[in-house]
Amino acid sequence: VPLDPNFPKQNAFINDPARYISARCSRRAGKTSGLARRYHNAMQKYPKSQSIYLGLTLDSAKGAMWPAFEEFNDLYDLGYEFVESKSTIIHPNGAKLRILGADMQNFIKRLRGRKYPAAGIDEAQDFGIHLESLIDDILTPSIADYADGWLALTGTPGPVPQGYFFDVTQHGKFGFSHHEWTIF
Repeated sequence: VPLDPNFPKQNAFINDPARYISARCSRRAGKTSGLARRYHNAMQKYPKSQSIYLGLTLDSAKGAMWPAFEEFNDLYDLGYEFVESKSTIIHPNGAKLRILGADMQNFIKRLRGRKYPAAGIDEAQDFGIHLESLIDDILTPSIADYADGWLALTGTPGPVPQGYFFDVTQHGKFGFSHHEWTIF
């Protein structure tokens, strides 16, 4: 999927080789399409792998990522398969992107013990106190099997300036490579 030459800040996010990446952006700035491009690259590189995308709810996560992949698929004739009943997008090489919501029963148990070349949490500012444990205890070990595995946190500025996402994006804590841009 080609990059947009008119969008250098999003391109820097897409091409960032860091293991831990964050993006704090305005609404409608292109966070999800940037993540979709990152996932596409990981899925293309690792056939038969499984990556995950987490949102606050399954509906919100699917409503964000699904259309981004459908657009790329249609525009570039990529051959993705969309399995609605499993909330899964499948690359022609067998790599899968599972879309999950934090509102799903036992969603953390669904993630434990798996390996992923790519994991992303969207609207991370709203995950609250569970975010640190989710990253440290579940997702960091899950991306460790891949030398270039990555974990991305994306979101908008939260209503209260505190918490894990705030510390990552405002204070550069926990070793995340940070990116910012707006719709403009």
